[in-house]
Amino acid sequence: MRLYGFLRATWERALEEIVFAGVLIRHRDYIDTKNLKKVSALEEADAETFRAAFKKCSDIIEAHDASRVRNEEPPPPSEILTDIKTLTDWAESLRTRQKAIV
Repeated sequence: MRLYGFLRATWERALEEIVFAGVLIRHRDYIDTKNLKKVSALEEADAETFRAAFKKCSDIIEAHDASRVRNEEPPPPSEILTDIKTLTDWAESLRTRQKAIV
């Protein structure tokens, strides 16, 4: 399902932009350390939420050859909206904690 491919890419971008606070950016030839302390806002629950959501997206997208016997249905719209909200809530929570770091 293509939507979950985009959602997976958004999780990747959130990892880069929010969790690592722009300290590390793919394909950039330097490390920007001025926001390094904001990385400390990440908690174990954040890492677990990321891992579970990223895995779910990876399991759904068509980049993997699905078993012929599974023949699974795509998630219903309500589940898709819940998955998007999970990402939104996760990002907002991290940003709030990062703003509190001086």
